[in-house]
Amino acid sequence: ALLGEEDDNARRQGAGAIAALCSGNSDNKDAIEKFKGISKLVSLLESSFGPQVCAEAAAALAVLARDHAKNQDQIAALGGIEPLVALLQGNQGKQGKQLNASAMSRRFSREWSAAETAGVSERERVMEEAASALWSLSSQHPKNQVAVADANGIPPLVAALGLRSARAQEQAAGALASLALDNAKNERSIAGLVVEFLASDDKAAAAKAARAISRLASANASNQRSLAEAGGIALLVNKLDVADGGVGVKHRRHRHEH
Repeated sequence: ALLGEEDDNARRQGAGAIAALCSGNSDNKDAIEKFKGISKLVSLLESSFGPQVCAEAAAALAVLARDHAKNQDQIAALGGIEPLVALLQGNQGKQGKQLNASAMSRRFSREWSAAETAGVSERERVMEEAASALWSLSSQHPKNQVAVADANGIPPLVAALGLRSARAQEQAAGALASLALDNAKNERSIAGLVVEFLASDDKAAAAKAARAISRLASANASNQRSLAEAGGIALLVNKLDVADGGVGVKHRRHRHEH
């Protein structure tokens, strides 16, 4: 009943309670689906609701989909993937202009440097929970792996690896690893975007890409091969060049000081 309330605080609390009740409890996950709770949670991802409601709804959907194939199917069938991708893009409730990972990261950086309000951290939390939900939805689910990619979900997940929050980075990396697992097309797409990110003239974006490569390469050997084939090794080595202000500059300066 709380999910149908007109008050955002009640909706937020209802979604949070559902997540707590269903964490690790398959029977309760079944019951939520039986009482049409999934459709209500998907509807809360829309733009007419505040960021806290969207975040709690996405978090609840992540719990409901985790290790539960029927709920993974149901959330996707009810159209849950597209609004989750939109939330991850920073376009609450609707798909915005499609940007590559590097462009998204630059946009996020401009917005965060321009404002240090509570709304910025709220927005980042929405992205965290959207990434978490996409991870749960795509885990061991080939059809949803394809659906997330078709919804243009890979570029904002790559961009999310550069968010300030360690949890956001973790959830995005998990989602990307899940999307790449046994899916060669997604794996190549992810590797290509990360390497494109690395090649950016924006030094902050390139640094985030190097961090992304570390996370993805640690996930499995297949990602290591794809990242290398996409040109990641040459670009990483070039980042060490002292002429470009790489790590060698600091090392050279340190030697001269002695």
